[in-house]
Amino acid sequence: PLVILSAFGLHNILAALQQRFAGRKKIVYSGAVLTAVAAGLVWNAVYLSEQFVKYRPLDYISGRVGRDAYITRHRPEYPVLQYVNRNTDAHSKLLCLFQGYRRYYVDRVTEHNEARFRNIVIRSTSPDEIARNLKRRNFTHLLIHFDLFQQWSQVIFTNDEIERINAFFLRHTRQLTSNGGYVLLELTSSERSTG
Repeated sequence: PLVILSAFGLHNILAALQQRFAGRKKIVYSGAVLTAVAAGLVWNAVYLSEQFVKYRPLDYISGRVGRDAYITRHRPEYPVLQYVNRNTDAHSKLLCLFQGYRRYYVDRVTEHNEARFRNIVIRSTSPDEIARNLKRRNFTHLLIHFDLFQQWSQVIFTNDEIERINAFFLRHTRQLTSNGGYVLLELTSSERSTG
């Protein structure tokens, strides 16, 4: 649809230029058309070259970099999601906080919902209650981008709620793996320290 709309737009621009320059020489009209087309091509070429520099697809296409290493270069949570796929039960359910809604790399049920976590914390009076409320919703793991989570927590929660969250992490979760600021925590059945 965008290509069709672009073609219609280009046609309308060309028609307007042709009408405006109808009494003048065709060279002016042709020059305006060529300038417009060249400007579009140059802009696209610059964008394409920036993308090649940023993503370096030839590293992957040529085989210098493997699939997993290539994805990890651009998606730092990828090794954590691979860990989930290889090392968790098929019935695991993850609450993902600030993970970017990228469900396509993980083979488990995920819910990307910072509001759910916020509501659980606000309605809970203790770290134990946070754990119970998460388990009641069948969550087995938390996948958190901790840098963003900490910034968000400072804005959203009171000091008491932050203390409750920290105690919840210490007593009711166990860190399984991490990469690039993304941390996978397992909800534990007993009070444990993440270490």
